[in-house]
Amino acid sequence: MNVNNILKVIRGIVRLRGATDNTLIGNVSDRLLSHNYFHAEVSTGNSTTLNLGSSGVFTGSWIDILEFNNVVITVITSHASATDGLIVQWSNDGSNVHSVDNFTINANAGKQFSFGRLTRYFRVVYTNGATPQTSFSLQTILCVGALKTSSHRMRDAIVNDDDAELVKAVITGREPTTGDFINIGVVGDRLKVETAVAPNITFVNSFSNKLVYNDMNASNGGVARDTSITDAAYTTVFSYTGSGYLAAFILNLETKPDWIIRLIVDGADVLIPDTPGILSDDITSNFVYDLDLEPESSSRIGFLWGANDRLIWTSPLGISMQFSSSATIQLRRVTGKLSKKFRAGLIALSKET
Repeated sequence: MNVNNILKVIRGIVRLRGATDNTLIGNVSDRLLSHNYFHAEVSTGNSTTLNLGSSGVFTGSWIDILEFNNVVITVITSHASATDGLIVQWSNDGSNVHSVDNFTINANAGKQFSFGRLTRYFRVVYTNGATPQTSFSLQTILCVGALKTSSHRMRDAIVNDDDAELVKAVITGREPTTGDFINIGVVGDRLKVETAVAPNITFVNSFSNKLVYNDMNASNGGVARDTSITDAAYTTVFSYTGSGYLAAFILNLETKPDWIIRLIVDGADVLIPDTPGILSDDITSNFVYDLDLEPESSSRIGFLWGANDRLIWTSPLGISMQFSSSATIQLRRVTGKLSKKFRAGLIALSKET
């Protein structure tokens, strides 16, 4: 069989006749095209380009949309509509309004709205604002196939009258002890979170007053440089009374071993509260905490030993530590160890009050 004969067979198969008027199927009267997934048509009874006067009203025609799945409305106007001036009305019987969707249309801002078929009948009603229109275009398209509900550029702000789909969801978590899945609750308009445990120290990223660097000396609640520190009692090398944020400090010590270092914020020890204080030996390499001397990893936890026995402390992760009443740094030698000098110190903080 040659190609021409094959084409004749195909034509014979597809040239089916309509049931009502014996015309070829595919014409409008037999409505085969309306069942095409990609078919769409303009609802002329719900479309207009006639300008409306002050508070003028356009009322569309009730139309049966049972064979369509979606309704798309586009509108642009020279002047704003009345509040909720675009009204999409839905009806079960084509006479009574059973549901509505309302939108306010701004001047010279084209908008698109799309709806799935909610009822058998629908129509559009549009009410103009106080200023007569000089241009107006309202078009309604009926679609058989599914479509994207709306389109927005990422940079565009969302406004109350944007078309949107309502999404409701439940967040569920697994309880580790029982293995049960439990719905997450809310408090007011917020997700419920655990409030029983609260940190004693608040960390923040910014503060209102400028960051300052203070030398640790007698005028800043401490002692003079090169003061000998003994094992008898803690010696305060810096003290500030008031509120603020503590970022970092440097302690220049005569030797690295055998120091106890205290950081006291609002009367509470920060560095190993039950000791109190932290041993300088413990935060060096090859000792208790085996602190890595590599700067990046050491700084994440807040400790770094510099050259010439300088201890550098920074608030972990670079987030300043808040204090509301006081910040104090003290030093002491380990019991039985020789006195050594506190050579100097420098602290970075903001003083809010």
